[in-house]
Amino acid sequence: MEPSRETISLLLASIVGGLALTYSITEIQTAFVTKGLSVPLYSIVFFIVFVSVWLRFIPGNLSHIRRLERWPNISVRTWLLDLSVITVEGMILVFMAMPSVESPDIFFYALLVLLFIDIGWLAATVRGVKKRTRPEPLWIWMWLNIPSAAIVVFLCLLNVLKNQDYPLTSEFSMGLALVVFVACAIIDIVKSASTWFGRPEQVCPSRREKQEYDKYMKEALDEAKTSLSENGIPIGAVLVEDGNVIGKGHNRRVQGNDPMAHAEVECLKNAKRRQSYEETTLYTTLMPCCLCAGAIVHCGIKKVVVGEAENFEGARTFLEDCGIKLIILDIDECKEILREYIQSHESVWNEDIGRQ
Repeated sequence: MEPSRETISLLLASIVGGLALTYSITEIQTAFVTKGLSVPLYSIVFFIVFVSVWLRFIPGNLSHIRRLERWPNISVRTWLLDLSVITVEGMILVFMAMPSVESPDIFFYALLVLLFIDIGWLAATVRGVKKRTRPEPLWIWMWLNIPSAAIVVFLCLLNVLKNQDYPLTSEFSMGLALVVFVACAIIDIVKSASTWFGRPEQVCPSRREKQEYDKYMKEALDEAKTSLSENGIPIGAVLVEDGNVIGKGHNRRVQGNDPMAHAEVECLKNAKRRQSYEETTLYTTLMPCCLCAGAIVHCGIKKVVVGEAENFEGARTFLEDCGIKLIILDIDECKEILREYIQSHESVWNEDIGRQ
């Protein structure tokens, strides 16, 4: 079987990123072995700066690759563009590894090129994000790269214009670079680490939000009970916009002899056509399956409130990787009504979730 695009991308980005980190560690290790405690301070400082930059780029690029491959409208052209940029950035990091310890001038010029490439890449994604042909990147990368690039330009100019007073190895230059890039790395890790491998932090709703969620989940649960009364699978969903329910639906696979009539799909059908779903929230009693998750992502729904994910984990990973905000309420009644149905209609349930 041929490897997937995601496998190819992750493997290439990991190899290049691994080489960059290995080279930098080997270089600083060699410096300590050959020079002992007489290793120049700038070698240690710029090695730390390099590691800080590496921590910002490589994990973020790996995360982007995973989200990109799960985006429903991704094209081969977009994949090749992003993979090319990620590979070039990795190669620049490999090139920067040795100069970070031995040649501050080369290191800083390469760092400047890296930052400008990333800023240009992020700016180029805006059109695709608006057209929904690519996932939205974490804009925190942009806002950290711009001041970082400005600092590098400033230090390089000082180095060129006032070389005797402010070389890149002066205490001022080293201290400024160390503070800026370590701080940026910490901010980036805190803000984006939860998405690095497509696993956002679980959102804890406030009391007011919980009351709102319970209100609309009750309507979704009523839809599930309606399905049960029709001898169907007890799963229900409602679509809400600005506090108004604009669509309801329940699983009608059995009733309508329709393999596509899942609760979320029926809910979206009943909500009719809309130009945009970005301000809507979908409430469903069960974690959506692959079929329903695809419909959710395709429509552009940004937030899904789920009654439970115990009886069926569904396509949670796919939804998270596509940037959907998931709220899992873990409601006992949602679990119990479906659990009882599964126990008495196991074959129908297995058919519904595509289990052979």
